[in-house]
Amino acid sequence: MRQGGVKKLGLFFCTGVVVVLSWTGLNLAQTVPDSLSCGAGFLPLVSPDGDDLSVRLSAPGERFGAIVRWRDLADSVATCAAIIDSESVLVTLDLACEYRSDFDREVEFFFSRAGEVGGTTWATMSMVDWGDRFPVPEGEESVGGTFLLGNNGGVLRYQRSTDTWTQMNAGLPQHLRYTDILALAQSPQDPEHFLLLLGSAGDPQPTGRTQGLWERTGSAEGSWSRIASDVFPDGFLARQVVFAPDDDATFAVGTNADGLFITFDGGASFQQWTTELAPGLPYPANFKVTALSWTPGGDLFVAVAAFGLFVSHDGGQSFVHLENLLVPDIQNEQPVTVFPQVNLVVVDPSNPDHLLVAVDNNALFHSSDTGETWEAMTGDWITVGEEGWKHNGLSVLVNPADPQEVLVGTEKKGIWRTTDGGAHWVRVAEEILPQEVSSTEPVHSLFYDPLLPGTIFGATTNHLLTSGDGGFSWAWFEDTVPNASGNAFLPSLAGPGPGQGDLFLASLFGGIYEAGTLLPIADTGMMVSFAAGPVDSGATFSVLGQDFQGYAIWRCVDVASATMQLIGLYDKTNPESCIEGNCADQNYNINPNCFSERRAACFCPNKMDPGCTERLGIPEGWVEFFDDDVFNGFTYFYAVTTFDYGSTAGVEPPSLAQEMLFSPRFDGDDNSPFTGPGNLIKFTANVHGQPLAGGEGTDEVIVIPNPLRQGTGFRGGRYVMFTNLPDPPDTGEIRIKVFTLDGDVVADLAHDNPEDRANLYWDTANQSGEVLASGVYIWKTEIPGRDDFYGKLVIIR
Repeated sequence: MRQGGVKKLGLFFCTGVVVVLSWTGLNLAQTVPDSLSCGAGFLPLVSPDGDDLSVRLSAPGERFGAIVRWRDLADSVATCAAIIDSESVLVTLDLACEYRSDFDREVEFFFSRAGEVGGTTWATMSMVDWGDRFPVPEGEESVGGTFLLGNNGGVLRYQRSTDTWTQMNAGLPQHLRYTDILALAQSPQDPEHFLLLLGSAGDPQPTGRTQGLWERTGSAEGSWSRIASDVFPDGFLARQVVFAPDDDATFAVGTNADGLFITFDGGASFQQWTTELAPGLPYPANFKVTALSWTPGGDLFVAVAAFGLFVSHDGGQSFVHLENLLVPDIQNEQPVTVFPQVNLVVVDPSNPDHLLVAVDNNALFHSSDTGETWEAMTGDWITVGEEGWKHNGLSVLVNPADPQEVLVGTEKKGIWRTTDGGAHWVRVAEEILPQEVSSTEPVHSLFYDPLLPGTIFGATTNHLLTSGDGGFSWAWFEDTVPNASGNAFLPSLAGPGPGQGDLFLASLFGGIYEAGTLLPIADTGMMVSFAAGPVDSGATFSVLGQDFQGYAIWRCVDVASATMQLIGLYDKTNPESCIEGNCADQNYNINPNCFSERRAACFCPNKMDPGCTERLGIPEGWVEFFDDDVFNGFTYFYAVTTFDYGSTAGVEPPSLAQEMLFSPRFDGDDNSPFTGPGNLIKFTANVHGQPLAGGEGTDEVIVIPNPLRQGTGFRGGRYVMFTNLPDPPDTGEIRIKVFTLDGDVVADLAHDNPEDRANLYWDTANQSGEVLASGVYIWKTEIPGRDDFYGKLVIIR
């Protein structure tokens, strides 16, 4: 439960009628808006439901007082939000929300890039930056971000049968600054079953911070859903995901720092592998998985930076360290051998014993004996030690019809090809990837088209390319790719199963916004949508969210007098209290020179005392106020309202100049500009008198009538009767003393009437015989053998 309150939907500025409020201890002038609509600066206020309001006395042994309890108001009825200052925005905006902050805030939206909302080309995608226009109160969290309003990214599907591209983004969140598909895997068993790691890096070098692991099953029109969010929460570092070749419920996820995760039950549970991969080997500071491959034969390969390459022959149940995979390096100007960073592991389709690995610096190593021994496969391509010898291999392709023909895609050196098993290499695709271009176009993927023998697809950071002659000559393929410019592709090709060999592209830095979709403004509960259409750079608008300022507690001793006193005020933004400590505790200090209604410490939940709910046993969703200014035997009337000052976004508490508005305390409350039944409740402080020492218990001592009005008392209209008095004990007489609120004794009465031992009559005169003036008086019973008993008497002449 939030500390002290909740919210709703609206706004309005002050114009119109002035109502003067008067009640004990407070005088305010309220400026009432002409129209109580949500959108011009004032929040329509409601009172807590009277059916949920209750009052009870504190328990024996606690500080004596009344505990007022009510149900905290729901966001849907107690907060307000509206779009303002949107004249420069050309498209239609919409807002939906239940505002969920304890203070008023204004979120400003600025279109930093002109374009089309929902546009399908990079050059025309609109982008809007947003954040708090004003500083938020101390201790509260600011919000901010960017919405990319284009629709050119996500997962793209090239349907071979129709030669068309479609998007597969249903179910993915559309509010991310960029929609980065960090990894995409397609099931070998079901061409419509996919896994992806979603990210939103928003910078040129993706960090691998995910927005979760997502799964898509069913038909071509299926929708993505997030799985295993407890294992892979937002911000988790991961970049690899692969299916087992023969079981959709088994897949593996490679992370950037936490090793390998394997599930055998579709993501319901995971087994983590870090040091267990090689228990006796010195392990690195973190376990970054750089390559992850599950071969058609069932072997699972995983490479960990500075730790080596591992293989599982039993589907992930155990691993073997391929410790002989070492590559040359130069450290401190001396040649050494080290574990390489492996970027890809492939198996020769014509020989399962032949393994090839794309590695940093040395491009390509291979093993002809399933990983027992390794050697470079770069022949005359790379000479270790010469200037510029570093070649980072990223992708490898072996011709299934001729294993002597191999292609390697590199990070900065383009594509290389051998036709003699690696003895000699030539650089290909120079017509589209010359040196100055290939240095900024890493070749991430290479694969054969299963439907067209000899046709190869390749993917760089920003382009898709193809070869029709086995990789000798190349051309751009992106003429058929929608909105390719500006997207970075990580392609994956469907298997030749029941599908049509469709091509799937996973984009980085793309947008997937569909016009009209509501986007969340952080966790404020507010959501905004944008209609399709053009937006100019520099256009702005704001969303104003308002919460009521806090709760007010009102009390009177006679509802007919219509004089309700404000006895407690809890300002959720700036709680203040005259009291040090909680009111319900046995001891607390009252600060001097403090307005008495500032009793935030008497409220719970309370930002000043966040542990009060547990300590006092208050159920979630309820609020309590402790009133210790009550006397036994008195009847009181309580009401709980919300109060507000209009929009306080950007206003410092010392600069607050607006007058206080509050919700109705009772039906027809003329001092509130709002309508409603209120929640006025009657309560009598009713504690039985303490029993005599060793004797029988008695009923409580009370005084009637109370209040005493002219003509209503006993014996001529000026007497009151103290009743339910016990018989005087043998240890002494019973006395009743009456005081002013300042503590001066005005009467000292003896209970000495043997004929009427239960009652004592008093003429409401002081000890000099003068009739007491109107006011509030305190009386005390002194009964030997038990505690003194106090009460309050009101006299109205």
